This record gives sequence, C-alpha cells and structure tokens, in this order.
Amino acid sequence: MYKIRQVAEILNVPTVQIHEKLIFLKNDLKGCIHKKNSITFIDEKGLVMIKKAFESEMIVKVSEPESDELETQSVSMTDDESHKLTEIENTYDLKVIELREKIGHSKSQLNKLDIEIMRLNDAILHYHETLKEDIDIRLLKEEKWEQLPVEAPVNERPESETEIVTETEGKKGFFNSFRSK
Repeated sequence: MYKIRQVAEILNVPTVQIHEKLIFLKNDLKGCIHKKNSITFIDEKGLVMIKKAFESEMIVKVSEPESDELETQSVSMTDDESHKLTEIENTYDLKVIELREKIGHSKSQLNKLDIEIMRLNDAILHYHETLKEDIDIRLLKEEKWEQLPVEAPVNERPESETEIVTETEGKKGFFNSFRSK
C-alpha cells in the first residue's frame, strides 16, 4: 500500500498528476484505492495501472510534434525554477492536507451534532410518551372519581355501616379500665 505522495515519488511525477490519473482511471481503479483516516492508499495493482497510464501517455506525447517543445522546456528548467516548482507542489500538498483535515473535522462535528439531534429526538419521544401516560392516568382517575357514589357524611351513615360497640368491647380499652375502678 502506497500513499499518493509515495506513488508520485516512485513514478517521478508531481502528486497533482497522480490525482488527475486517479480521477481519470476512477472506474478502473475500483478496489485498488483504499482510504484510512482520510488518507488515500493505492495497492500494487493500482500502482501498475497508473504506471501503465503514464507510459502510454508518454508514448502519445513523444509521437506528437509538439512534444519536442515540451521536452526542451522541461530540460531548460533551471535548478532554481525546479526548486520553486517543488515548493509550489509542497505548499499545494500541504493546503490539500489542511483542507482534508478541516473537512474531516467538519464531518466529525456534523456526526456529533447528528448524534445529539437523535438523542434529543429520543428524549422528546420519551417525554411525549410519559406525558401521554400521565394524561391517560389522570383521565382514568377522573372517570373513576366521577363514577364513585357520593358517600354521606359519617354522622348520617346508617347503623349498618358504622361501628357498633358492644358493652364488652367498650370496657376493653385502656382508659375504660380506670373508669370501672
């Protein structure tokens, strides 16, 4: 497994061209490209396919009449210019990495917010169910309350419902023991 930068070093091309090839060969490279922690890896099979794509591109460029001009321009590049080009590529790579990190951070924040929203929705559903149960219980209590017969005050109850104390039961109490003496 190789990182994109490693593939670029192996093929001696800028990483931008590797990205372009990945886009161009997207369908052919399915299964050869793997992502782990927002880092793209290419396996051996993918490396061979990208290498063949670059070789076939070089054959096409050499056969074109304009290719001589391109080669002379790249050969005539000074060390200072190539150093500047390398710096530009490095800053580009750093910015791409920085943007990927920001995107990854934003995705994780969105995931956290999604989880929070789901948790709050669950809480709302739970409170809704609890409220429904409370309302149902209160309604049942009100219905039962309304269905209960109105009882007469204690003074107005018939003797069958009140306690009838016989003389023997009345003498059993603690204070009644003092009265009889």
